[in-house]
Amino acid sequence: MEARIPEFLYPFLSEMERLEEVSELPWRTEDLKTGARILTRLFRNRIRGERMAIGGSEINVIPPIGHPGPCRAILLVAIGAMDNVERRILEAVEHVNVKCRGITKHVIFYAAKWDQTAWLRHSRSFTEVSTILKMPLTKPILLA
Repeated sequence: MEARIPEFLYPFLSEMERLEEVSELPWRTEDLKTGARILTRLFRNRIRGERMAIGGSEINVIPPIGHPGPCRAILLVAIGAMDNVERRILEAVEHVNVKCRGITKHVIFYAAKWDQTAWLRHSRSFTEVSTILKMPLTKPILLA
């Protein structure tokens, strides 16, 4: 039986695709350089203190923007073209297994670049959560 992306995430992922188009993020190479720039472009009008929401779901983000809020079910990890992919994966490992253990259930890597070798080294750390890779202008794929 093929593993599938949890239905709970469909509104979130649909909204991500819409925000890509509206923000013109995939065509703005300057904004794809770092995770912080990606998040700032995507969430330009959605950041309110420690609350960030997309597709009706409040989320946590890496890298953090503003003041960290309480743990949420969804973690969005933005990886820019100049970021260290393995470092971002390890930040997500710490979030899922230490900071928000038992609360975060879904991790979405939004990546301008990806390192499959780094992912394979750390993928066992994500066995308790659904993990998705979304790259600009592509459909999301289930990693774990």
